[in-house]
Amino acid sequence: MDYYNQRNYYTNYNYNEYPEAIEPSQICNYLNNNNNTYNNYNLRNRSYTADYAISQTERIMTDSDLQEALNMIRDSVMDEANDEAFYSMLINQAISDEDKDIIRIIRDNEITHNKLLRDVYYALTGTTLPQSTSNTQMQPMSYLDNLKKSLMSEVEAANKYRKIMSAMPDKSSSSSIMHILVDELRHADLYNYLISKTKFNMLDKSSLEPTD
Repeated sequence: MDYYNQRNYYTNYNYNEYPEAIEPSQICNYLNNNNNTYNNYNLRNRSYTADYAISQTERIMTDSDLQEALNMIRDSVMDEANDEAFYSMLINQAISDEDKDIIRIIRDNEITHNKLLRDVYYALTGTTLPQSTSNTQMQPMSYLDNLKKSLMSEVEAANKYRKIMSAMPDKSSSSSIMHILVDELRHADLYNYLISKTKFNMLDKSSLEPTD
């Protein structure tokens, strides 16, 4: 269905960074070998030089956008516990080891994102965000429905981080958000793959069932 076609959402996104085609059996190995986006990345060690400074006039014009971006960062961080509970449920629902491995990789990426967002928030405000707590009751849904929900969440997250990135006052913060944005787009591709695979397996299973 076109609804799950990432081309509808990412027309201008350049996928040249990744191979055009990956065999399903190799996708987890590929991700593991390319999952070092944030290794040795330390935001607090980055120096905010004058090259990235903006004038006082520009700062006045962007203060409201920056505050909105900080609010979105805080909300994302405070959803951490709920997200972890959801990923645990999704992994338990997955049948194949490949599905479980892909979801674990996405989950680990999101944990890294959370740490980056906390660092960005601290660098811009001097405030350390508190640890989040889970307070959302999970609604019973099928594995396929939860995959669809995850896909839409990634699309919404990509749009959110695009807005956050445009409000960042320096190159270091903007670069951190860009790394997260690219990962969210990649996650959407992976969920598209899992959705297509699950739907195919459901159709294949139904075709093998005896008919009257």
